[in-house]
Amino acid sequence: MSKELIEEIIAKASQLPAELQREALAFVESLAARGKQTEIRSIKGILSCNLDTLEEDLTQVRREMWKDFPREDPK
Repeated sequence: MSKELIEEIIAKASQLPAELQREALAFVESLAARGKQTEIRSIKGILSCNLDTLEEDLTQVRREMWKDFPREDPK
C-alpha cells in the first residue's frame, strides 16, 4: 500500500466522530482477518487432499481411457 493512500485514510478517519472511527477500525480489522482466513483455508485445502482417493480415481480413469485400446499388436 502506498504511503499516500495510508495518509489519506488516516486524514479521512481523523475527521470522523469517535464512534465512526471505532466502526472504521472494526471494518479494517475484519478485512485483515478475512485475508488471513482465506490464506489459512487454502493451505488447509491443499493439505487435506486424500491421496488414497486420488490414486483410486486416477486408476479408474486410466482403466476407462485404455479399455478400448487394442491389446495385441496389429499384424
